[in-house]
Amino acid sequence: MTIRHDATYRILVIDDEQEIRSSFRRYLLELDYDVLEAENGQKGLDLIERERPDLVLTDLRMPGVDGLDVVATVIGSSPGTPVIIVSGTGSMKDAIEAIHLGAWDYLLKPMEDMSVLRFAVERALEKARLLEEKRLYQVRLEEDVARRTEELSNANASLQKEIELRRASEERFRAVYNSVNDAIFIQDINTGAILDVNQKTCEMYGYSMNDTVAADVGALSSGVPPYTQEDAVHKVMAAAAGEPQLFEWHARRKDGSLFW
Repeated sequence: MTIRHDATYRILVIDDEQEIRSSFRRYLLELDYDVLEAENGQKGLDLIERERPDLVLTDLRMPGVDGLDVVATVIGSSPGTPVIIVSGTGSMKDAIEAIHLGAWDYLLKPMEDMSVLRFAVERALEKARLLEEKRLYQVRLEEDVARRTEELSNANASLQKEIELRRASEERFRAVYNSVNDAIFIQDINTGAILDVNQKTCEMYGYSMNDTVAADVGALSSGVPPYTQEDAVHKVMAAAAGEPQLFEWHARRKDGSLFW
């Protein structure tokens, strides 16, 4: 079923009795519905395929294609389209079979009070409208989930690429860092702690990488206290101003000898 916002609901009446079709048509037209008619089940199915009505009222017992065939076909191809059986048999077995196949309601004819028809039609159309809105909401929700999932996947891919680029950059830095033929210390300017050294430092001083990084400048120095934080800040500021600065540090090898 398609929700109609600016158009009249279209109802198809299928019945092999002209009088029944005419009475239903007149009544439904008074309720501002657009009404189609078919005198047998096969013509009804042809109209359903061509016109896509919003609701089908069909007789149960008709020659050839009967009401049960109509119900099965409509429910199979357009389950959101209500099909209401209008039968003169009054058989409970027929009613159960029709409902089992997917009929939305089962009415008896002749219909002395036509308001029964009006109530059944309005109830079925309202239910169909709500089901269609629910279906459309579900479709939008699934599309939104798919879109957000794709965005997250793309973000993760970008992050992974950035991580790989940073790892490659770090590996290039490490390769250069460890290939330099001079001792290089990375020191915390606030605490004086040695954060990292290159491989050449370990070779020159005889310390392992863990020994060196775990120590502080004082532990490795020649006994002369390392420069203070204030000294370091002063030297860094002076260097930024273009004044050459020399950080002199007398280091002691692991065997106790001094390295200048």
